[in-house]
Amino acid sequence: GGEEIGLEYDTMGRIGEIICRLLKLSLDERSLTSKLAAVNLLMDSPGGYARYLLNEDAIPDLLLLLRIQVDEVIEKRTGGFNADAAALVPILAVLDRLGADDPEVLKLVKEEIFPLKEEGAYQARAAEERAKGGGGREGLGARNMKPAQELPPGTLRWKLVKLMTWPESNVKRCVSELLWRVCGCDATEFVLRTGFGNAVHYLGCKDIVSIPKETTFG
Repeated sequence: GGEEIGLEYDTMGRIGEIICRLLKLSLDERSLTSKLAAVNLLMDSPGGYARYLLNEDAIPDLLLLLRIQVDEVIEKRTGGFNADAAALVPILAVLDRLGADDPEVLKLVKEEIFPLKEEGAYQARAAEERAKGGGGREGLGARNMKPAQELPPGTLRWKLVKLMTWPESNVKRCVSELLWRVCGCDATEFVLRTGFGNAVHYLGCKDIVSIPKETTFG
């Protein structure tokens, strides 16, 4: 009845507060483990929780975890491909989920990856590429093989685009899904910011472009 639903909401609210408190802990080696455990719990967060995290100023904490986990794979890489997926998939999936849930959260995620101060230069280059057209590729308004967005080595966006062609399939998919979300689920912007060469696999999975099937010899 109504009392049970009220109790359930109350319990969820308390769990939500605890998760948020974990995310807000001062960062050290011990708290990092707790923060990453909180991220795993957020993979099943209810609709509307993104706004709560936004109001509690916890999104920057999640974006810092994204940077830490990306560096864990790109810079340190102490494990194999399964370790890559374990490190990256939860935070990528959570940010994608929260971004889908709240446009203000998505805006913060986008600005973290593609800083506003560089947006003018990107828009100018993007306009040049759009003027060339999509080269006959269905649903695409650009055909640039390399990113029109500047990707200085070492930046977060450079690392994320590098992960789009990572050998581990779950990492590759989740990175691409987050960047797709950040690009407003717009195929042309996705190609402009990441380059067709990096985007083609994901666009093929979404049936936006056709990819020739691999030939097997036997």
